[in-house]
Amino acid sequence: MKLSILLAGALLPAAVFAQAPQAPHTNLKVGDIAPDFTLPSTAGGATGG
Repeated sequence: MKLSILLAGALLPAAVFAQAPQAPHTNLKVGDIAPDFTLPSTAGGATGG
């Protein structure tokens, strides 16, 4: 009995964090042209160059 409670207590947090986040709502459909956007630099600079 104690082992099953311990096991459930160990696995429950893993199940909570394993859920995938919901995708943001969008009006885009497959085949639509993507809107203009910019991505932040991963090089640490303003432009990444």
